[in-house]
Amino acid sequence: MEKNITRLERFFMLFLFINPFLDLLAGVYLNLAMTYNLPNITPSLIIRMGVLVLFAVYVVLRRHWRSVVVMVPLAVAWLLSLLGEVIYYYGIDLFQDLQYIVRFAFNIAVILVYALVFKHSGLHRKELFNRLNQALVFAANLLAGSIVLSYIFGMGASTYGDRFGYRGTRGFFFSGNDITAVLMLLLPMVFCFVYQLSRRASWKRILWHVAAPSFTLVALLLIGTKTAFLAIGGGVAIMLGYAIYALIKEKNRLILIRFGWVCLGFAVVFGFLMLISQASLAGDIRKSLSIQSSIYNDSGLTSTLVSGRQHKLQKALSMMKKTSPYAFLFGMGRGTQPKVIEMDIFEVMAYYGLFGTAAMLWLYFKLGLGFIFKAFKRFDLTGLALLCSLGLCVGYLTIAGHVLFSVTSGFYFALILLYAHLYYTSSPRKLKVV
Repeated sequence: MEKNITRLERFFMLFLFINPFLDLLAGVYLNLAMTYNLPNITPSLIIRMGVLVLFAVYVVLRRHWRSVVVMVPLAVAWLLSLLGEVIYYYGIDLFQDLQYIVRFAFNIAVILVYALVFKHSGLHRKELFNRLNQALVFAANLLAGSIVLSYIFGMGASTYGDRFGYRGTRGFFFSGNDITAVLMLLLPMVFCFVYQLSRRASWKRILWHVAAPSFTLVALLLIGTKTAFLAIGGGVAIMLGYAIYALIKEKNRLILIRFGWVCLGFAVVFGFLMLISQASLAGDIRKSLSIQSSIYNDSGLTSTLVSGRQHKLQKALSMMKKTSPYAFLFGMGRGTQPKVIEMDIFEVMAYYGLFGTAAMLWLYFKLGLGFIFKAFKRFDLTGLALLCSLGLCVGYLTIAGHVLFSVTSGFYFALILLYAHLYYTSSPRKLKVV
């Protein structure tokens, strides 16, 4: 049995590097599905559901029953929402309901299982963080680099197609908002890793690490959503602020120099794209920014920030009021909504009610608030990067969704939240989330 446990733990560590390929595969498949009328269930989702089964097997082999106890209320919340659909709405959409709760459960399982994997890895603290850092840098280079390459070769899809026309580039990713959330999470972290490089690091290692934030910044500009621009502004401002702080407070010029490395890397990649696009790229970015300004002038701040999602939320709330107290306690179920609300916290409340909100979100709140308290007690560069990464994403998932119910951005949100918890734990062997 110990051999099987060890094999699973090795696979889960390897999966950190496999996962971004699955995100690419999902995007390519969904683009083909729209063209050739293929089933909407992606091979990558099937693979991840297989991984979810392995997560369950691993927890049983480890006999970590507390992890099972965490998952039980999720199942109960889902079943109660289905019961409400049948009683008050006279039917269920089992595919939508099942797909939504499984995705959410997958991300919770990431936290629970990887906490066990890290705890039993036998790795020293520094070695474990080196592996995690490598996985995040690899993911940033692969995901952001694929968007840059798709732009170079004129492939992939536009981010937007609306009354203002087609604009932005999201490569082969099906959802521009989903990949934006991933890059938003990764940007402060890969900036931090550049700052922390050893003075004896090889040029190959330096270039690999500098490429990650450089490609990520360019990819976010290419995506061209308002949240992508906010991610750039927030991430760059905070990491530049730290570099200036280190220069003034600690007389450390190296951090600012390394910020300059990222700026140079960004300039090289962006300049090359400008060259091959005959300067049209700058015009495309200006167009994306000006359209956001037009939307703000036409619709106001709220509609600009949430892109009209408040209307879908209002319809859902109105539907809850017309039914019964049951909907407030246990939700209406995902299957009652023809359109996704796309505001994660409000979706949990609408689909699963007050009981579901408590059952499904308590672990996120526990780890998040615990991290914040510890970060301000022992503030440093890594803590700042984690605060920036998670803070941006929490704001994003509140107003735009695409995180808690996504196995793409949700995976990285769960992983970085666990990373934050691990960072303020003295040893991996002492890591505990439940």
